[in-house]
Amino acid sequence: MAPFLSTEWLDDLNEALKSISCDEVSDVPLVVQHLIRRPDEGQAAFYVTISIQGASASLGVDPDATVVYRHDLEVAEGIAKGKRDAHEEFLLGRLTFSGDPLQLLTHGAALKALQDCLRRAGSRQRGDVGGDVSAPQR
Repeated sequence: MAPFLSTEWLDDLNEALKSISCDEVSDVPLVVQHLIRRPDEGQAAFYVTISIQGASASLGVDPDATVVYRHDLEVAEGIAKGKRDAHEEFLLGRLTFSGDPLQLLTHGAALKALQDCLRRAGSRQRGDVGGDVSAPQR
């Protein structure tokens, strides 16, 4: 099983993202950035781009992300595995959000499909965290 945020996990996620159909995507591209605080005080990051041309995930930071989620490793892994709900984590203060909230409404169907893709890739996770980055805080 691929460790969360490893290149193998990213490959699994990109494979799952192929299932997002054009019917679920708005004309305006969406970039969802996840900035993850690690227990060792480091940071990991990945982002997902969803557009009419398709969807893809990459490790690292996209400085032009539409929305940015910040959370710790436990929350990030829980959301990816489908054991935690991002909305609930936000309400409990364990996830913060910045960016254009209207884009979340515009891309509702694509975000639901993304959540399903994360769960599929997340269900295969085991091991340590990869994906170290230095990311600016926005």
